[in-house]
Amino acid sequence: MKRCKKCTVEKSIDSFSKASGCKDGTRHTCKVCESARKKEWAEENRDRILKKKKEYYRENIEHFSEYNRVRRSTLEYKEYFKEYYADWKKNKGGQEIRNAHSAKRKALSLNAELTSPSRQEFNSFCIGEFYALSKERSKVTGIEWHVDHIVPLINSLVCGLHSPQNLRVIPALQNLQKNNTFIV
Repeated sequence: MKRCKKCTVEKSIDSFSKASGCKDGTRHTCKVCESARKKEWAEENRDRILKKKKEYYRENIEHFSEYNRVRRSTLEYKEYFKEYYADWKKNKGGQEIRNAHSAKRKALSLNAELTSPSRQEFNSFCIGEFYALSKERSKVTGIEWHVDHIVPLINSLVCGLHSPQNLRVIPALQNLQKNNTFIV
């Protein structure tokens, strides 16, 4: 038994993490208190952590791209994802969540289009070309590509249009990392 210096509760030795620098070989604070301390520190330093993660990603983007390409091409990964997605749909009502998200996004994109019928027809053609280009790039390069809204459709600062002028084809990793942020 050992007393935690933070919460002052006496707990079993298994409740403390190992620390080779301490006399008894365990930390002075219990795992619960240590976890709370780390969580509080992470919340206080959120911006700093995100900045470091982004820098590390930019410095090692080739490694991440290659790793993800190889990992996603394995049969084991595909089987795992298939099972995970099926379980998610079954247990968490995934299909309803996806349908609601798709409906919301479609409604926003319809509201964000220009109203002239001839202009809408032209926009639909151009937008279809963007999606065809992303599919072709994915097939040729072996890396997944997405059609990205430069100014996001859903954002607290701005609302972009669903038009060819606001679209671009970028690697999926870059698009997923962007995550509806708007960079001025």
